[in-house]
Amino acid sequence: MKTQINFDQMYAKMYSKVLQYVSLRITNYEIARDLVSDMFVKIYEKKHTFNSDKSTENTWMWTIVKNSLTDYFRVKKLDEIQISKLINEDGDQIDFRGYSDTFKTVSGNEQMELIIEAINALPPAYREIANLSLVQDLKLADVVAETGKPLNTVKVMTMRVKQMLVNKLQYLA
Repeated sequence: MKTQINFDQMYAKMYSKVLQYVSLRITNYEIARDLVSDMFVKIYEKKHTFNSDKSTENTWMWTIVKNSLTDYFRVKKLDEIQISKLINEDGDQIDFRGYSDTFKTVSGNEQMELIIEAINALPPAYREIANLSLVQDLKLADVVAETGKPLNTVKVMTMRVKQMLVNKLQYLA
């Protein structure tokens, strides 16, 4: 049975508790406040989906809060390191168009060397995917044709390559 949530009452009662919860996990208070505001907007927009047979208002609200926080950290982790351009051995720039949302711009010759080392340190199959998809900027279909691997395998490997590079290079940010 669906019941209506009294949003104003929930906001008045729970805002400070949610802010405290989020502030303990995010060191920047302003970001925490903005995030809590976004969470309550999401709660307001989704209040029609609340079903009292499945959970209490409190449980439902905290689920949205925790999921929003998880989403925030997932996006933050992806944004920590974005590689927009590299310089290859000939001194030419390697364009990473299309990945600017995934990697942060890294500059300086030492950092470039570290990035190239990180790509070269990947396992051979992943290094091949990194070179084709990131360095040569091939589309997925072209990477599939070049490697002979199924499309879904290439997608997963590309995602893993990005994650491996993020993990190896996160100290550069």
